[in-house]
Amino acid sequence: MGAGNIVGTAIAIGYGGPGGVFWLWLTGLFACVIKYSEVVLGMKYRQRDKEGKWFGGPQYYLPKATGWKWIGFAYAISCAFCLFLAASAQISSVVDTVETIHIPRIVSTAVLIIAAALIVLGGLTRLLSFTEKIVPVMSVIYMAAGLVVIVLNAKELPAAFASIFQYAFTGRAAVGGFGGATLAMCIRWGVCRGVYSNDSGTGVTTITHAAADVNHPVQQGMWGIFEVFFDTIVVCSVTCLVILTTGVWQTDASVSTLTIAGFQKALGPVAGGFIVSLSLTLFCFTTAVAQTLFGCDQLVKIFGEKAGTWGKYVYLGLMFIGGMVGISALINYVDFGSFLIIFFNMIGVYLCHGEVRKLTEEYFSDTEKWETQKWQPWVEMEEKDIRSSHHE
Repeated sequence: MGAGNIVGTAIAIGYGGPGGVFWLWLTGLFACVIKYSEVVLGMKYRQRDKEGKWFGGPQYYLPKATGWKWIGFAYAISCAFCLFLAASAQISSVVDTVETIHIPRIVSTAVLIIAAALIVLGGLTRLLSFTEKIVPVMSVIYMAAGLVVIVLNAKELPAAFASIFQYAFTGRAAVGGFGGATLAMCIRWGVCRGVYSNDSGTGVTTITHAAADVNHPVQQGMWGIFEVFFDTIVVCSVTCLVILTTGVWQTDASVSTLTIAGFQKALGPVAGGFIVSLSLTLFCFTTAVAQTLFGCDQLVKIFGEKAGTWGKYVYLGLMFIGGMVGISALINYVDFGSFLIIFFNMIGVYLCHGEVRKLTEEYFSDTEKWETQKWQPWVEMEEKDIRSSHHE
């Protein structure tokens, strides 16, 4: 959960019109296949550290899967660059939203950067643990509030769905967006925001998936499908329907604040503003910190520990700039950064589609077997670790 679920979907409608939702859905369905494939590859080629913990990601599976050593380096460089921009976009999304409830931009930006610095530089992991525990609860509250808004405007649902399919192949932007939106714009914003909401194709989330305790790579790949479906098809749809059923997309509201405008119109300025602002702050803050740590990890692997340390300051500096300039000024740069890592990652995923298919067939040929038995290569790695430990 992050900016893509709340602000990204609003941008899809703001610049691409209601038809952008159709392309966001379509992207989500294709993204399920992509996320499944990259997670399966990430699990197949993951490694174990000296403490016995699993780690992995595109920088590991791309060179092994393709045989090209350079592609892992190229991915790591582009990933660090992309996450610089993505973390800034998360912060700017929060600041844009809370500004609508009369909190000065400089104040909200400063508070977020200080909190991020306490974790990234000061190692205050308790703060991150606290926010991560609240996020699931806030996710439920956000979804429940969104459904309440939709129910309150249920009579507008038929018109909302009709507009999605009507403008999917013609294009029409929101009043506050680009008035001359075409079909190309509709597709562009729907697809980009769909990808941004679930990170499918970037390979970044496979770094987290690689640490999972499962018996077979396909089992984790199925969780990758669920991740995309819930994130893009379910959560983003709730946000989109809030914007469309309340009619705020046809007002002069800023593109990046359409979501909070919809909640405020249905639930009132205080309740609607509080729910969206708090949800977005928690979602985006935890995401920005995670992206900073992932990005610095890439720098460490390429240039060493000093690069990782300096990278933290660069990330924090860019997040401050992002908070001050707003998401609209950054979104095109974020999309370009995403393109870079998707380009390198998808080369490997495409070339290894045969391996993904083979593992899928292996798993579904006897699913009961994998409920109790571990995948053989992982068993061999564990046995090797045990032998090495006894030898030491």
